[in-house]
Amino acid sequence: SPMLKAVARRMTESKTTVPHFYVSSEIDMTRALQLRKELNEALADSGEKVSVNDLIVRASAQALVQHPQAHRSYVDGTHVYHAHAHVGIAVALDDGLIVPVLRDADTKSLRQIAVEARDLAERARAGKLRQREIEGGTFTVSNMGMLGVSAFAAIINPPESTILAVSAT
Repeated sequence: SPMLKAVARRMTESKTTVPHFYVSSEIDMTRALQLRKELNEALADSGEKVSVNDLIVRASAQALVQHPQAHRSYVDGTHVYHAHAHVGIAVALDDGLIVPVLRDADTKSLRQIAVEARDLAERARAGKLRQREIEGGTFTVSNMGMLGVSAFAAIINPPESTILAVSAT
């Protein structure tokens, strides 16, 4: 399909033109999982939920703004620093992968991130995203934890310079 061709082209471009190196760490998510449970109990009447991925997106966005050296792209021979974290969220589709972007994630509350991320993922699966919603990311979170994956190496989505591969908690 055209989507699979585009994914294959971009992944090949990334692996052949962007230096990749991999760092693995185990993070104690006990408190984060407790917080998620508490928040979801408080949100029960609203029908909203906060996912582990939402917590990770929020923490990543905050970290990117605090560490600008890790939040830059290399474009046309120049480092471009990003004032805001536009976080891509990898969404698996039946015929490929798409990465909708949560704009200005560093300025949003966890609840806003949860609502927006769910909306973007649902519209991605329905094929209803607009082009501008899949462009302009400065960082991506790729989460396979819900599949029980213990580790994987994600491929950077150019012109981004980093991607976070999240495994099972």
